Formats: sequence, structure tokens, C-alpha cells
Amino acid sequence: MATSDEQLKYQIALTLLPGIGSVIARNLVSYCGSVEAVFKAKKQQLEKIPGIGKAIAAKIRELVETGSLNYFEELRSEFPAEILELFSLPGEEVADPSLDRPRRAGPRVTSRFGERGFT
Repeated sequence: MATSDEQLKYQIALTLLPGIGSVIARNLVSYCGSVEAVFKAKKQQLEKIPGIGKAIAAKIRELVETGSLNYFEELRSEFPAEILELFSLPGEEVADPSLDRPRRAGPRVTSRFGERGFT
């Protein structure tokens, strides 16, 4: 049995899978016995659960077997790297004209604000 931290990781992973809402997540856990068991189930077992088709079963198995989802990689490739940097580690405060207060920004974002005349 997984520790509470591991259980939480399994729960978070389950909620992040595309196509899985609260009802399907409950069905998965109910049929498999635990959230950990969902990720240990074979694809054929998952497909037998009401509301779970081949696509969702395949995504669960892909996450287990590869540690990532092609779905998320495709989404990531649709956005420029600069957008992802907005969510990077905190850097220094910069004045953002759209806000009434300074905000924290990473070093590349900070330099881009400087290039555009914001300080």
C-alpha cells in the first residue's frame, strides 16, 4: 500500500488525465479498489469499467509506462517557450503596466520587460 504522499500523487495524476472528470475518477477507484490500483491495472481491465473506453485506458497505461503523455507534449509544443517561462522560478520584481503593483518574474521575462521600456 502506498504512503499518503504517494496516494496524493496518484490522485493528482488521475485528475490531470484528459477525459477524466470526478465521476469517471470515482468509477475507476471504485472498480479498481484504490487510486494506486488504477495505475496498476492492465489496459483490458480498465476498458471494462463503465465510462472508460480504449482512449482513456490507453492514456492511463501510457502515463504508467512512459512517465508522460503525448497529449501534454503536443500541447506544450503549441506554445512558444517564452510563455512557459512566465511560470518559471521567481526572479526579480518588475513593473507591469497592466497591474497596479510590481510582480515577480524570471530573469528572461525581466530582460524582455527591460527591452520594451518597462522597469
